[in-house]
Amino acid sequence: MEVSVTVTSPVVPVTGVKLDKATATAEASKTVKLTATVEPADATDRTVKWTSSDEKVATVKDGTVTAVAAGTATITATATNGTTDTADDKSATCTVTVTQPVTGVTLASAPARVWVGKSAAASATVEPDNATHKDLTWKSSDESVPKMVDGEVTGVGAGTATITVTSVANPDVSATCAVTVSGE
Repeated sequence: MEVSVTVTSPVVPVTGVKLDKATATAEASKTVKLTATVEPADATDRTVKWTSSDEKVATVKDGTVTAVAAGTATITATATNGTTDTADDKSATCTVTVTQPVTGVTLASAPARVWVGKSAAASATVEPDNATHKDLTWKSSDESVPKMVDGEVTGVGAGTATITVTSVANPDVSATCAVTVSGE
């Protein structure tokens, strides 16, 4: 009589999942890499499933998060125990904040001429409209001609100088114009 014996290894269940980051920030169209560690190291099924709470903000594939648009999304790494019962699944999350960088600054209005001792407002728009950080700095090429303070052009002395408005978040983005200050 022949007896057949099959020896199987015991199933080692997943006890937890850890991510290398709890939070991350990325500009739209950039990527962030997340690494998941399944515990214990000898778990039978170490497969990780990745999901995003809002794919309009961020998508994820194999731990690589692609920032899509400004907002916040929760990225979840889930490991199963190889069964259809999700009650034993283990997961970890990372909150990803996506920012929209400033790509352009346009002078919406600026005086071409001001008088000594008088002031005029200048204004600028930031592109795109949904940019995350829209703060701007204003500067005069010669503070002894027009002085700039938060978009206010004040004539100090006769002459011509260039005013520059620059994005605080992206200093490579700016706009300029010439302003002439006339005497009293």
